[in-house]
Amino acid sequence: MENETYSKSMSITDAASHLLKKDPTMDLPKLIQALNAHLHKLAEFSNEPIAEFAKNKLNNWKETKETIKHWFDKNAATNKRTPPTTPIVTTSSIKMTGTGNTFHTTVGQTNNYANALSAAEPGSSARPTPNDDASSPPPAIPNPPADSIPDTNVLDQAPEDAVVAGARAKADIRLPRYENRLFDQGKDISYAFHQFQEFAHSQEKLTMESHVQHILSLSSILLIKPERNHPDLYKFLPSKEMEGLLDLIRRELHYGDIEYGEPPMQSECFEAIQSTILTIRRSAKKMVDRKNACQALFALWDTATPQEWKIILSLIALIQSLPATKKMEDVKEMELITRFVQPAIQPLFDDHDDGTLFRWTGTTNHEHRTSISISGRRPDSCISSFLDLYVDNTRGFGEVKCESESRNHFMVARDLIRLACFSKNSLDVNHMFGVLSFQVIGLQITFYFSYLAAEGIYIMIEIAHLTLPSSLPDLSSYIYDIDQLMTITHLFQRCVPMTPAQTTAAENRRRATMSTPEFDRIVDKTKDRKRRCYTSHYNELH
Repeated sequence: MENETYSKSMSITDAASHLLKKDPTMDLPKLIQALNAHLHKLAEFSNEPIAEFAKNKLNNWKETKETIKHWFDKNAATNKRTPPTTPIVTTSSIKMTGTGNTFHTTVGQTNNYANALSAAEPGSSARPTPNDDASSPPPAIPNPPADSIPDTNVLDQAPEDAVVAGARAKADIRLPRYENRLFDQGKDISYAFHQFQEFAHSQEKLTMESHVQHILSLSSILLIKPERNHPDLYKFLPSKEMEGLLDLIRRELHYGDIEYGEPPMQSECFEAIQSTILTIRRSAKKMVDRKNACQALFALWDTATPQEWKIILSLIALIQSLPATKKMEDVKEMELITRFVQPAIQPLFDDHDDGTLFRWTGTTNHEHRTSISISGRRPDSCISSFLDLYVDNTRGFGEVKCESESRNHFMVARDLIRLACFSKNSLDVNHMFGVLSFQVIGLQITFYFSYLAAEGIYIMIEIAHLTLPSSLPDLSSYIYDIDQLMTITHLFQRCVPMTPAQTTAAENRRRATMSTPEFDRIVDKTKDRKRRCYTSHYNELH
């Protein structure tokens, strides 16, 4: 847009109309780019500090872009290029420095196009009712531009630090496009989750201990823990609808039961494992030593499936590592990792044939170059897939805390939030179908599976919770969790990169991870071990 355009009163919609009259063939990306430049020019001409301009004058720019995009898509086929006549926002005057002229731009607080659907009663199973044309899916147009509306305006990339900080201050919680939403039996899950996101964003402060699901929702992550969800989430997804969503996820991922398509362990294999483990427990006089037990399990090589063999290798490693009796001294983190966690976990994921390695690492993980973390520390462990000599992608993450930290809900919740963000970043950066994560607290271990379920919804679901054995006698109870170990190894097979077609289809469904400055702004830094931690498997102190 030429400089003379800025010497007269013009709203955003006027500017769009002016541009399209000059160039009727202009496509949507060029239009948005020109309008971004238009708004940036206003910031330069304003006599207000640039940070105040970004904060006060550009709050509605993202919503304005969405309106223009919808209008453009809807009228492209008929070539109707007149912007909406209904006011998007009220106007306000800005004095341009050095010119003496007054420039009008859209800086008000009302937006008739911001909410695509009318507000539904929290907990209602009724589908939201459209209240205007903007709520309907836009008509299909040939060769639509791919994600032509950026998440942030051009001022986000401006060199001024204040503008960058201001632009990142708002979480990306846009309502997904109607055609890309997640539905379950007529219930618009995406809309319900969007309502929960808005509720979380409206809170003045969120505590780390009590509001894990609220905090993660601002990064578009829906954390689902069966029977351990915050009551606020049930206001928008009542328990019956949550059960329906869990059933939908299990059927989609084929896990949780034979009915859903998860293969069970063969009865002959389980009986052989059970017989060997029980013999170890009953052998008080060491008539059956560790070596003989391992040989008996190795004999199952010919009959076990690949998944079963990984579990057998885990049991063999535990037999070799566990003490004969439980020790009374506290187990510190290093001993917890090397004697109990690693023997149980590493054989489940290591696969030297396809270059997958389970690693304990304090170094930067593969996604750190492009991710935004909430702390400088890296995950305790990564499950990495190597291509020749270098990491190709990360298939899983883990965090470990010793038993003494089990009721430090602030630290435990922080680790869970970090795992969720690491998993989401791997989904986005590596274009993974799924990512596995686990959290160890003492001898208790919880596994999660994360995947991009629909536009703006990254589901992170708890898939298993079990207690690791502390001695050889504990193995007899541990083997009854084999069905959960089968679930873990089964879903880990889905932690692979998407196909090119799947990657293309998912590109416009992704959302940005909440930035560290925004995280610091919304999260209360105080710690209180008496706060209710809804997502923890440990009770708070009284």
